Amino acid sequence: MNFKSISLLNAFITIASAAVGSINDFKNYPGIVDLIQSNTKNYKSNFKYTFTDGPIYSGDGTAYGDATSGGNCLFPKKEYYNDMMYAALNNKQYNDDMGCGLCAVVVSTSNPYKAIRVRIIDQCPECEHGSLDFSDKAFKALSNKTPDRIKITWALIPCDVDVNEFPALVKPKAPLKFQFKSGSTQFWGEVEVFNTRYPVAKVELLLNGKYQSLYRRAYNYWALSSGGFGAGPYTFRVTLADNTVIQATNVEMVIPANDEGDSYSSGTQTILQQGSSSSGSSNQNVSTQKKTTTKKTTIKKTTTTKKTTTTKKTTTTKKSSTTSSSQCPNSILRQGYSCCEQNNCNIYYKDDDGDWGLTSSLKWCGIRYSCPNTVNSASNDSSCASVFNQMGYKCCRSCNVVLTDSTGKWGVEDNEWCGIRKDCK
Repeated sequence: MNFKSISLLNAFITIASAAVGSINDFKNYPGIVDLIQSNTKNYKSNFKYTFTDGPIYSGDGTAYGDATSGGNCLFPKKEYYNDMMYAALNNKQYNDDMGCGLCAVVVSTSNPYKAIRVRIIDQCPECEHGSLDFSDKAFKALSNKTPDRIKITWALIPCDVDVNEFPALVKPKAPLKFQFKSGSTQFWGEVEVFNTRYPVAKVELLLNGKYQSLYRRAYNYWALSSGGFGAGPYTFRVTLADNTVIQATNVEMVIPANDEGDSYSSGTQTILQQGSSSSGSSNQNVSTQKKTTTKKTTIKKTTTTKKTTTTKKTTTTKKSSTTSSSQCPNSILRQGYSCCEQNNCNIYYKDDDGDWGLTSSLKWCGIRYSCPNTVNSASNDSSCASVFNQMGYKCCRSCNVVLTDSTGKWGVEDNEWCGIRKDCK
């Protein structure tokens, strides 16, 4: 790869400075420091694709009234406006960090009064990174004053824990809820996922035996890039911001009277991967599959930006130049897994990353390119140069060239680099 070209691209990317807060701002509030530290002890590994500059932020606190409906997240109003302790998240973090449903503990540094708990149900377009726009009730509880502009510090917490006099907003072991948008049919549809311990980072739908990634709409519903969900009932795989992965089967298409209604379906749910080891019980702890036979799933950030994709290509290209990464897909190696042993060609699982096998110690591994009749084999995809397959990349569906280097022409699809096909002019 041409790292000089990539560096040149990076030079044109403007990176906004994050409004990072300090744990010391919570020191005068008993129990809060322990709650934050317990929740964030594995923060860098569990939240590495969301809230990357956290987990503590600082900014301005304002208020925008006591509305009882109409938030950008389109949550069921009876449930999500019930205690009126809500806030709108600044535009930057709302878009990048998928903040709908986020729970936070907040203190004021310019007008200290007490620590409060809020949940994000809306977006504040004019607010700067790190800032929150509260309901009037929440602002009063935080500062003991009428709406104004104050300095605040806040931290991400799970929604299933009590914070002082503010009870948990999600009950322990409660299942995810699925609600379809008004007008949804088997030919077109969008689905909202809520009642979660942490914000939703990724939603996948099982179609024709393969999981398809949905994309998040600005109003917090998830949709396919084209086509409908089919007749149902449905199977979804949901990844939360803390890297917890839940599978929900037999989910019915439940459509409320309006997009903030209270009708939903839960289906039958199973935890495929447990995320954060923070305090409080996981609200999705319905059942857990055997660790040795459950493939861990990588969360991919849903927001595609020039900075994200360029950085990712730099990283994966460096890995692909190593001896080990040439033996099986880089998309598997960069998740922390190894290549399977020589002549270990038994495939137990297939996904977008490639073919998966099991080592002699029953750990997941990537099937080697040398194995016959696998999707990993470079010879099986002749639509783009074999060098892309050998590096763990796929051929692009489109012909949009983003970067040209010594390897060839590259595009970006689904937040991943891909090789431009030979038939593209």
